[in-house]
Amino acid sequence: MKCCVGGGLMVVGVPLRHAPVRRGVDAQAAEQEGQSKGRFVFSLLGPGADIAPVVALAREVHGESRFGYIPFSPSKVEAIIARIVANPSRSACILATRSDEVAGMLWCSLGEYHIGTDVLLTTIHNLNVQKSLRASLAGGKVTLGLLKRAEAWSRAKGAREMLFHVTSGVETERTERMMWKLGYDVMGGNYAYRQCR
Repeated sequence: MKCCVGGGLMVVGVPLRHAPVRRGVDAQAAEQEGQSKGRFVFSLLGPGADIAPVVALAREVHGESRFGYIPFSPSKVEAIIARIVANPSRSACILATRSDEVAGMLWCSLGEYHIGTDVLLTTIHNLNVQKSLRASLAGGKVTLGLLKRAEAWSRAKGAREMLFHVTSGVETERTERMMWKLGYDVMGGNYAYRQCR
């Protein structure tokens, strides 16, 4: 089966070079080899994985976002991770690590359009990259690697589209340029009205 993505034809499925690996207690050997060479390793968060670095990155990114005034809840992040790990057919947390450090993460889920049937869509809820990496080539590699693996995961699940809602208020112009270059279409905007100031 073929479909058109970004102007070119590609076979629907997970290309081996972008296939995420389930990260858990047993998936460490290949990961250690890549990290020992200083490369980023991309993997799916799985059962038994250490989630403390993921929670720490979520805390860092939350603090600089437009929602930073809202108290951060580690327990809510842990609950989201538990739901992701418990239902890998419908959600994924993809990690980018280097030297045992989480450099970035992407959380996405699969579902039907809220008032439609028979078509699956993937929604990217969070794409977070360490602030110290963002404006660098390494940050671009992390972001691109996370997105490509999310696209592969989405194709493997049979999703027709992947949606990315940017609401952090952090580097939105850079994000918009990158998403446009990657072939994503702009389909609207995000608006906020603060009731109490």
